[in-house]
Amino acid sequence: SRRQRQMCIRDSIYNPATHTWDIAYCYTGRIMRLEARKQDDMIVLTNIDDEKKKWAFVKIEDNTFHWQNVTVKDNGEWLINADLYAVRTR
Repeated sequence: SRRQRQMCIRDSIYNPATHTWDIAYCYTGRIMRLEARKQDDMIVLTNIDDEKKKWAFVKIEDNTFHWQNVTVKDNGEWLINADLYAVRTR
């Protein structure tokens, strides 16, 4: 069987009215709209269509970052679906 190729396109623009970044993330026939803002020491991206879905850059350093995929529960608690730790190799 042939493997389907997937394309990912991201575009962002700063919104001075809200002091946030408006982001469009496109992949395989879908478009996800996100809003990114600084929240405490994190950068949090919130799904515009489902505000309970978030992606957070918990810690960013020169050569590393820690990222989390989060679902916000009804009580406001963050349920971490995925933790990613990345290190620059070059």
